[in-house]
Amino acid sequence: MPETLHIEIISDGRQSLCQSECGTDWSQPEVQAQVKNDPQVRFGDRIRLDYVDIRDSDKRYSKETSYPFLIINGHIRLSGQFDMRQLLEIVETQLEIGASAR
Repeated sequence: MPETLHIEIISDGRQSLCQSECGTDWSQPEVQAQVKNDPQVRFGDRIRLDYVDIRDSDKRYSKETSYPFLIINGHIRLSGQFDMRQLLEIVETQLEIGASAR
């Protein structure tokens, strides 16, 4: 059975991305729909993706953490601004590493 990756995008909706509103705003419903759809189309059942806004979660992270951040199988892979392209590249690499480890 192929490895399944649990991907979490952790965001703090209270925190603005930057003064000029740059970067991907992961809290927007249309961005969340795209981030659920695009990787699912590309990787199928090999991934499970969750968006977590810490305002709505009991998870607590260090105040020094640069939001948003990307966690794959419990390990932080990116911290700070990232986009869909970076997310897809990291997931693809992680799946390749997992496949070659068998």
